[in-house]
Amino acid sequence: MQVTLSQDKTGFTIKKTDHFYIKGARFKLEAVGKALSPEKIKCQGLMPGEELLPGKQAFIQYEFQGPMVEWEIRIRFSADAKSVTLSSTIENRDKSVVHLGKCCLLDVAPEWGRMKLGKDQTDLVFPSYSATVHLTEVKRANDNNGRHNVMTIAHLVNRTSMTAFNASFATFDRIRSEHIFTYEPESGITHFTSYSDFEGYELHPGSKIDSEILTVEFAEDPYAPLETW
Repeated sequence: MQVTLSQDKTGFTIKKTDHFYIKGARFKLEAVGKALSPEKIKCQGLMPGEELLPGKQAFIQYEFQGPMVEWEIRIRFSADAKSVTLSSTIENRDKSVVHLGKCCLLDVAPEWGRMKLGKDQTDLVFPSYSATVHLTEVKRANDNNGRHNVMTIAHLVNRTSMTAFNASFATFDRIRSEHIFTYEPESGITHFTSYSDFEGYELHPGSKIDSEILTVEFAEDPYAPLETW
């Protein structure tokens, strides 16, 4: 598996094969009711055009103005080259309280990225996790006009190739963590977003807070990522 940083440093690519990948996924942070745009981006351990080596970690630091917030994102490539772990820390460097919104560690849309889960993507299924006591049902990606949201774990299985894509957060209850995706029979997954929602949490000046930890994996064994989680 290959892990690379986009040329503008705003996102990344994870590639298992030519038909099994995420390209150009972005990071996005919301605060004070809006998506923030970085004034500066610094990288350590990985530069655009380079590949992150197994067992290594890269740091990406976003600096925002209005409000003054610093967001450190960490990308860790497992030693066995099977998974990528994304985590982050938000620091309020402003003089006022900052109300935090969604902290998105994986955002794919046709305008800037692409996701492919196999050569033939016509038969994708997933467990509809709700993070409640309700029964989890297995659904087809084509159900509900292809629009879905699941809590904590997004586990998409291609039943044609019997491979799986898994994006899973570490906990159920610390912060509301959700995955939203859209499927089209001709194109597969066109939109995919994984985020922790701080839901207006007040981050005081000088304070820091960690987002949830997100693990991303492309697996040839569709059960392996669930066992790892």
